Amino acid sequence: MIEFSPIADSYFLVAMIVGALVVLLALIGPDRERAGPGRRIALAALRVGVIAAVLWMMLRPQRTIVRMEEQPATLAILADVSRSMTVEDETGERTRWDMLVEQLRAAEPALRDLPKRVEVHAYTFDGDVRKVSVKDGRIQLPLIPEGEQTAIGKALMRVARDEAGQRLLGVIMLSDGAQRAYPPNDTPPQSAAVALRHGAAPLYTIPFGQSRARAATRDVAIESLLASESVFVNNQLPVSAEIRVDGYDGRPVKVRLLAEIQAADAPVDNGSKMQVIDETTVIATPTRRMLPVRFNLTPDTVGELKLTVEVEAQQNELVTTNNSQSTFVRVLGGGLRVLYVEGTPRVESRFIRKSIAASPDIHVDFLRIDPRNRNTFPPDWNTRLTSGEYEAIILGDVDSSAFSKEQLQALADAIDRGLGLIMIGGMHTFGPGGYNDTPLAPVIPFEMNSLERQQLDGKIREDVHIQKMLRPLPTENGLRVPSLNLGPDRDETLKIWRSLPPLEGANKFGRNRPSAPVLLADGDIPLMVGQNWGGGRVLAFAGDTTWRWWLHGFEKTHKRFWRQTILFLAKKKLAEKGEVWVKTARRRYSPGETVELLAGMTGTTVGDGSTRFEAQVILPDGTKRPLSMIERDDTMTAAIRGVTMPGDYTVVVTARQGQTVLGDARARFLVRSEDLELDNASADIGLLESLATATDGRSLPPEDLPGLLNELAEKAETLKIPHQHRIDYYDKGWLLMLIVLLLSVEWYLRKSWGLV
Repeated sequence: MIEFSPIADSYFLVAMIVGALVVLLALIGPDRERAGPGRRIALAALRVGVIAAVLWMMLRPQRTIVRMEEQPATLAILADVSRSMTVEDETGERTRWDMLVEQLRAAEPALRDLPKRVEVHAYTFDGDVRKVSVKDGRIQLPLIPEGEQTAIGKALMRVARDEAGQRLLGVIMLSDGAQRAYPPNDTPPQSAAVALRHGAAPLYTIPFGQSRARAATRDVAIESLLASESVFVNNQLPVSAEIRVDGYDGRPVKVRLLAEIQAADAPVDNGSKMQVIDETTVIATPTRRMLPVRFNLTPDTVGELKLTVEVEAQQNELVTTNNSQSTFVRVLGGGLRVLYVEGTPRVESRFIRKSIAASPDIHVDFLRIDPRNRNTFPPDWNTRLTSGEYEAIILGDVDSSAFSKEQLQALADAIDRGLGLIMIGGMHTFGPGGYNDTPLAPVIPFEMNSLERQQLDGKIREDVHIQKMLRPLPTENGLRVPSLNLGPDRDETLKIWRSLPPLEGANKFGRNRPSAPVLLADGDIPLMVGQNWGGGRVLAFAGDTTWRWWLHGFEKTHKRFWRQTILFLAKKKLAEKGEVWVKTARRRYSPGETVELLAGMTGTTVGDGSTRFEAQVILPDGTKRPLSMIERDDTMTAAIRGVTMPGDYTVVVTARQGQTVLGDARARFLVRSEDLELDNASADIGLLESLATATDGRSLPPEDLPGLLNELAEKAETLKIPHQHRIDYYDKGWLLMLIVLLLSVEWYLRKSWGLV
């Protein structure tokens, strides 16, 4: 069928042009007196022919022929060759790998019978992806799967990239479905599924293995290890762990705590021996497989303490790399420990803890107590107060009903013996919290009354709070308190306080006690009152929005204020100026992770240009690598990327001024020894099903693989796409020659007949 596509897609324009040509040719036609009817008809016929040819060209006639042509297709097959495929959890005690090989052998006839226009591309994958050959329907597989990782996302992404531009009939993945990969091989499988879906390539998954592998039922493992990151010398350090016991019900399993102490001034030695500190035995039952254990030790040497909890290897246990876990604890000489008790989660507590924890010589323990749930109250409250473990306590927005009378009496007695206390503002603190009628009332340095009581679930009372912006400034008494001196002298201190963002409201204080001077105030509004109580110091601070200082660019001032406040309460002066320190974000890492570390000098600004920091990391094999440090937030920071070697690492930081060594410090961390493939060899059939569904594919049992190949072969038979072929009838050379010929003949006749 012929179709027309007029110039400018307008029939009206064509008609206008042709009409103009007709009128023009009619006006310049031959004189009737000089040419007879026959000659005029002949010339008119020639002109009509020219107009018809021009009209034909302007209408641009064409014909489109559609032919259905077969489209070549590609089928991609991926086989998992990681070590988890060696797990024996298939029928008849066969391994997943045996089952995979058997099913591929059974599918060889179907692979051979695929249409010739279907090209099969085969891949094997573990932590990497490799393309393998396919000969006469047989995929070339390794004899034994030995891969240390399973990078499912990376494998699918590789296929999506390699087969881009091809007509993918489908992707078939044979795997146990559990992604076990370290960076940079840990591409999320869901992201790869999206890439396949965009390429209109369905994913068909063939799962192998059980969701809970039989290998995992004969295993003992340390599931968790908990210990404080730091402890003061000669203080008790509790260590707790959780042991998983599978397949050894009723059998005694020994668990040991080992420790290795490295003194702060000892040479770096990553090969120190461990000593057994304590030992216990656990017994699992069919209903109790997760078993907690707890040890206690008291470090007597300052330095780095390496702790290891290990469980004795059992008979026929396949995996033993999960039989131990280790960590490091910093044993501090001197220093102090702070207990922060909070009742309501709020922004203020988070920033106070960050500021105090920034001091390497102060350790903060955070305790949240819900007054509506007595189970949140620590059973060892009195022990914490009497053991001398803490030298200062921050009491936040905790209603007095959270404590018993005996517990508050224990706190008052501890303050009398020398414990420091700061109580900060909140909706359920001071009088609104009901402290006026408790053993803690005389300790608080201002008077309260029962009329201020704020009920836990009642409407917030505005009459016991100041509802306006307040700018605290030190009073004359406050300027004599070291914790409030934020500058080198009186004038600079007042200047800094005036520059701080105001507080958003505060608690109303009653009349301060005779022995309790006002230390901070906004005009005649008291905001901080303090007093000595027995051997301890007590501060009452009405505000709870000092976090505004941090967020408005006064982070250093916020840190200094809270550090100095804690030191004042504890009657201590710690960490002399110029002491070098270094710490890592964590003490335990998995292979492939990035280790971040911070370093600095107490009491100095690292960015003043006069101090140079040098750092190096000592690997478990003794190799030393220099680290590049950069300044960030008044500290020096560095990153150790992609740690892979299991074992103990030591970071050494040295501060220099010119050629003079100002000091050095070191921190240790460890990279766990893991058998990523077999520590938990359970299959993840659910992941394979979700990936297949996301790409409009299916998850099928292994025995259905030949049937799937036959189904795809039938799909390939109908894989045809239309190809359009267009024939144009207007851009031909002979058409132009016809127009020239007609015009030439007309001119010749007019010339011959004497009409021009």
